[in-house]
Amino acid sequence: MATIAILENGLSNTYSVQSALKKMGAEVTLTADAEELLEADGVVLAGVGAFPSAMRRLRQTGLTEVLQERRHRGKPILGICLGFQMFFESSSEHDYTEGLGWLRGQVQPLKATGGFKVPHIGWNAVNWEPGCLLGQTHEDSYYYYLHSLAVSLQEEQDSTIGATFYGDNKFIAAVETHPIYGTQFHPENSSAAGLQLLNNFIGICELDKDNDLTLSIAKKTKAAYN
Repeated sequence: MATIAILENGLSNTYSVQSALKKMGAEVTLTADAEELLEADGVVLAGVGAFPSAMRRLRQTGLTEVLQERRHRGKPILGICLGFQMFFESSSEHDYTEGLGWLRGQVQPLKATGGFKVPHIGWNAVNWEPGCLLGQTHEDSYYYYLHSLAVSLQEEQDSTIGATFYGDNKFIAAVETHPIYGTQFHPENSSAAGLQLLNNFIGICELDKDNDLTLSIAKKTKAAYN
């Protein structure tokens, strides 16, 4: 059984992530303890809120260094929504704020055009790149979004494995570049497809623990949400 630590960063929306991961069979803790975050098979950085205050809290509590060390060790980290956005270089939300800088790109406001309102609240499909581990999911699946900012596909890079369109906005929906994984959408609120994605991450953590990420996790995920 994989152990998953959800980073306690004072952000909301962690309960639903905990519940979804437990449903998929993971042993889950909510913690800001450095040792627990370093030793867990997987870490999840989740939440909704403001980018500047979230990054400020990370730095003030020393959790930035903990996450950097985990990344240096090559141990899986999953970012969800705001947690995903924090992987990038910076955000223009309220004021310019530097992110963790693990991925190239800037988090910028969505454009409200053609009757598409901001914030973006609701269900959208994801165009997945073939062969990715995180995105082994239902074909034509939809995922739940709740956000006002995103990273444009103009910033597209090798780590991008999923893209979404919303009006005139075309933005990165998911990334995968081991040990970094992330989604702009909320898998914990995305029904069966979202649960499967979380189970895919659990499978990645288990394979990483066994030093065998070349194995397919398709068989493990096939019946997890039935």
